[in-house]
Amino acid sequence: MRWVEVTVCTTSAGADAMSEMLMEHGVTGVSIEDRADVEMMQRRDDEWDYIDENIFSSLNGVVHVKAYLQENGNEQEKVASIRRRAMEIANDPLLDGDFGGGEVYTCSIADEDWSENWKKYYQPFNVGNRLAVRPCWLEYEPENRAVIELEPGAAFGTGLHETTLMCLQLCDSLATEGIRALDIGCGTGILAIGALLLGAQSALLVDRDEVAVAAARHNIERNRCTDRAIVWQGDLADGVDGKYDLIFANIVADAVIRLLPDAKNLLAEGGSIITSGIILEREQDVARAAEANGLVISERLNKGEWVALRLTVA
Repeated sequence: MRWVEVTVCTTSAGADAMSEMLMEHGVTGVSIEDRADVEMMQRRDDEWDYIDENIFSSLNGVVHVKAYLQENGNEQEKVASIRRRAMEIANDPLLDGDFGGGEVYTCSIADEDWSENWKKYYQPFNVGNRLAVRPCWLEYEPENRAVIELEPGAAFGTGLHETTLMCLQLCDSLATEGIRALDIGCGTGILAIGALLLGAQSALLVDRDEVAVAAARHNIERNRCTDRAIVWQGDLADGVDGKYDLIFANIVADAVIRLLPDAKNLLAEGGSIITSGIILEREQDVARAAEANGLVISERLNKGEWVALRLTVA
């Protein structure tokens, strides 16, 4: 299978707007390569064990927002639309800040190239007090931590993005022995795998993207959790039943808002919904939707322009 890698050149201020624009074009996840993010994590959190110094020279102050389109005959039409919208956003006088020039570059890559591209950026790191994440091509065995082993493939969710990292932090503090977990928009499966490694008795993982479903199944197998996990392709919570102690929804604000009525009904007594993919400007929209569905914000995390919320029944 081949993919078109779409790279939008912007700034730290423009990364969220360009990410939203790419999501509007149907991609299920984006990656943001921002030198400032790497430097911040190294300086403040000390959660990287080592970093390829070539990252710094390759970015040169420009933020790259990347997405991947499957080559299926109509990808060039989407690329043309992405180019137009990126230029419109970069030159919109109503938007505050410097969003860069909005240049868009593309290249064709194969599945095997994807993993190679990740290797120079993706290194082991710790999360919270009990979790660690390592790519499958590196050895990392910290003491007293459950290690999530991932092969990113072409799915979103490596733990490097602020949203996934915050969800992992909440998972680290909330996952306990015997719980049932539900991961909506599972991507690589990283969040559900974290819960399983911390003692969850079962997990259901759902994603609308067949590539994500395949990646999640592969990573579930790598982490020896196949006997406790089910992965299927579906739209949000359609077809899901039962009760879950921990529900993950690291998607986008509009999808979170659509999901909340179902998530409330699927939540076991005393359970929590961990949700992110929410930019600061949309936080109040999600908060109002939560209140309308009888949910309260029990915990809030913030990294950069992103927010993660733990919702419980009022």
